[in-house]
Formats: sequence, C-alpha cells, structure tokens
Amino acid sequence: MKKPKKWPEELNLVWYECLRMWSWIVWKLARMIPKPTIPTLPAIIGDLKDQWMKKSGYTSQFPNCFFCRYANLPSGVKDCSSCPGRLVDPAFGCADFNYHYGVHPKKFYEKLVELDKIRQSKKGSK
Repeated sequence: MKKPKKWPEELNLVWYECLRMWSWIVWKLARMIPKPTIPTLPAIIGDLKDQWMKKSGYTSQFPNCFFCRYANLPSGVKDCSSCPGRLVDPAFGCADFNYHYGVHPKKFYEKLVELDKIRQSKKGSK
C-alpha cells in the first residue's frame, strides 16, 4: 500500500497541485456524455476531486481543495484572507458567481491560471 502524500504547505507546490487538479477536472468534464447539468455539477466535481486526490496519492479528506487546506493550516480555522488566490487578488473568491468552481469549473480554472500568471510576474519582478 502506497503511503499518502503529505499535503503541501509550501505555496508554490500548492499552486502547482491546484492547477494540475483543476486542469484534469476540466478535461474530464469536457469528455463526459451527457454533459453534466448545474444541479448535478457540484457533486460530480466533488467526485472528480476525490478521484484526482486518490490517483495523485493524496488522502481524500475535506476540504479537498489545496487553497482551503493552505488557508486552514496550521490552526485548522478557515481564513479565506490566507487563501493563495486572495494573496494575489484580494477580491478573489472561489464562490464568485462569475467563475464559481461548482457552476463554472472551466472559468474557475481559467481564473486560477490568470492569477498564477500575475503571481509569477510579481515573483519575477522582486
């Protein structure tokens, strides 16, 4: 039995794994027939997140989100102000209806890619 991976605490790895997971989720959703509808989409996304965690060697436990896990560590109390997305853009929120992860997963992934580009450009300018 393979030992589960430790959840990343280092910010670059959190971004890397989050983007990898959402890229895979969007890829899987695009290939589903029939296409999921909004009432079923959040549950399907939850299942896909669990599948990705398992195939990538992570324990699947709530929250199955790298950003939420990062924001919750080490106290275990959710603090969205520590969300890696908000560290780049204070207005970012995963439940923003324009790119809500459970309603618009592709837009959500695209928003993450956009934020990561901003983050990378800020790193390069230091």
